[in-house]
Amino acid sequence: MRGLANPGGNDRLIFLSQFVEKQGYHPRQAFGAHPNLGERARLKNYVLGNVARVSNELLHLQLTYEQARGGNGASEDNVVVSTLYHSRGVSLDTSMLPNMALEESLKPCWRAAFWPRAASTAPPSSAPGSILRQAGRL
Repeated sequence: MRGLANPGGNDRLIFLSQFVEKQGYHPRQAFGAHPNLGERARLKNYVLGNVARVSNELLHLQLTYEQARGGNGASEDNVVVSTLYHSRGVSLDTSMLPNMALEESLKPCWRAAFWPRAASTAPPSSAPGSILRQAGRL
């Protein structure tokens, strides 16, 4: 919490500090030289409330996924798994790595569906739109 008042060079704390300020909270007042204890309590409730919300969301997603798997080695319920994150918005922990993993996993599918067998096995670009345009299907 004190890091929000003085984030230094920490990009995540800088982002969160600016974000809570836009939401009407004042971290520097809450943890400054003459701290405003009311503002500190208000900020603490907001941040910890969001931590609890995200934690509960992750627990719910895990339980839903485990139920979709059936627990006895059965295959996943694809409908449940494919809509698991339907209500989730952008998160502070959004990363390129999951997107890259998906793209790499889908490359063989794109090649099989959109690339002639006699052509090179490596498309010039891995972006789906580029592959579709080059194959004349977009």
